[in-house]
Amino acid sequence: MWSRGTCVPGKVQLSQHYSGMESTFIDTLGVTLDTDMAYDLVLAVSVSATATIRQAKDALRRLNSVLYFSEHRLGSAPILRSSVFPVRHPNGSVELSRADVVDFIIEDQQIPEQRLRDSVKMLDFTLDEVCSLRSLLRWAGLKNRFLSARVLEVTKPLEKIALLSNPQRNIQLRAHSLCRLAITPDTMVRSKS
Repeated sequence: MWSRGTCVPGKVQLSQHYSGMESTFIDTLGVTLDTDMAYDLVLAVSVSATATIRQAKDALRRLNSVLYFSEHRLGSAPILRSSVFPVRHPNGSVELSRADVVDFIIEDQQIPEQRLRDSVKMLDFTLDEVCSLRSLLRWAGLKNRFLSARVLEVTKPLEKIALLSNPQRNIQLRAHSLCRLAITPDTMVRSKS
């Protein structure tokens, strides 16, 4: 295989030994690029009846790592139509799902409310894993599923707002004088000089 930075077990990385002959190996001899292999691995996991959640996550991580360095652009539609996304349901079960069929949220920020976590389907990756998978998620067009894009956070005070109690900082006592100064500032300056 011709690789630009990833290591696939059981495959020889020809790029390490023949760095100047990339076009010969890829175009003439038909050696597969690491991007194609990672893409095909994700598709193979999706059609496998015995695929585990761990295998799907590993395949998605591998594709993410090669997408970051790849100039070779692949279409995301076949990946979105494959059952390769580990989705955690509100009852706690995790299953491989299709992104074009199952609507799930991607946790890209801390979730303060456990109620939200227990009421929606979520991609079964931790916050740190989601940050590292950002290249894959953007390439797949899943930015609109980020929690930050779907949830509006509103902040408001819990108690009544306390007014300032210090009389020196209370502007109401000085309001009349300040308004007179604002109306006639030139006369005040002339009268002092």
